[in-house]
Amino acid sequence: MTIHDANVLTREEFVSTFRWIFEHSIAEQVSELRPFPSYQFLHHAMKKRVKKYTIEERVALLQTLPDFIETIRGQNPYNYVGKQSGFRSLTPREYKKFIAYHNKYIKKFGFPFIIAMRGHNKQSVYEALKRD
Repeated sequence: MTIHDANVLTREEFVSTFRWIFEHSIAEQVSELRPFPSYQFLHHAMKKRVKKYTIEERVALLQTLPDFIETIRGQNPYNYVGKQSGFRSLTPREYKKFIAYHNKYIKKFGFPFIIAMRGHNKQSVYEALKRD
């Protein structure tokens, strides 16, 4: 899809297409700023919008993200890279460990564990989760 194609989408199509970048409310807000000359400008507009959020709004945004456990189960439809990271081969014991550390993380920080999956596998994600 070219940036021109993105610029002529209906608001609903635009939100549906780009909600995975940040969150649907951000996509809704930046859809009003079209047309964008490039995808870099679109991404910059989304980042700029998030930077205007208060701390409370940012935490609320983090709380809307897909649950990490859904991701490792392969139930998050927006997680294309995670499906390639070895999580489908988790043993029941590994899965329980992930759940335990994830629950500790949520209790400590108040929102789900978040990590960019590109370049990670189940062991490196486990180490990052355990470390935090």
